[in-house]
Amino acid sequence: MRRPHHSPGQTLRPSSRVAGLLAGSILAAWLLGGGLGLAVAAGGSDAAAVLAITQSDNAAARELWNSIGAAGDAAAAAEAVLRAGGDPATAILPTPFGHTVWDLGAQAGFAANFPSGAAADRVWELMGQIDQSQRWGLGRFDGARFKGGWSPDDAAYLVRQFGQVPLGAGCAAVAMAAGAPSFEAGTDAMNQLADALAVLAESLPTGNCR
Repeated sequence: MRRPHHSPGQTLRPSSRVAGLLAGSILAAWLLGGGLGLAVAAGGSDAAAVLAITQSDNAAARELWNSIGAAGDAAAAAEAVLRAGGDPATAILPTPFGHTVWDLGAQAGFAANFPSGAAADRVWELMGQIDQSQRWGLGRFDGARFKGGWSPDDAAYLVRQFGQVPLGAGCAAVAMAAGAPSFEAGTDAMNQLADALAVLAESLPTGNCR
């Protein structure tokens, strides 16, 4: 199956580095790569996955992360998922809610190569059920599968998302971020990026959806 084409990461900041760990895309990536099955087998719950993915619930995310064992084990498991998804370089810090840097281009590449399997299918399903209050940016596209996060960053807010969105006859893998003085300003900027993406839909290369 032809994978979705991935667009370069788009950002309103000079840097394309995106910090964040459990509340954002790294957790979704790890769960997609089989982490959900590992977490549930180790004592985590599917209910925690629902909350962590659809509502960005920090306590649920921490439960899933801690269920793997020592912080280093969880970090190694997440890193292995990124390697399997075509990211050869991102290093996961072993601290919950840490400051792992995941380049937007690398995120988009991973989004274009989502894993398969039962656990990944479950996470993929949940990425289509993001809470309405968090459906800014990529959530403006019908049928989008995505995960986002936000955090204070140098006295401002960094808001970010990655996933697959239906565009034209196929899907595009997208990662984008915006730095802004407030969360509200950040989500407004993400909406503007999504609207710009929609305008360019017919001219962008796409592939088959997952």
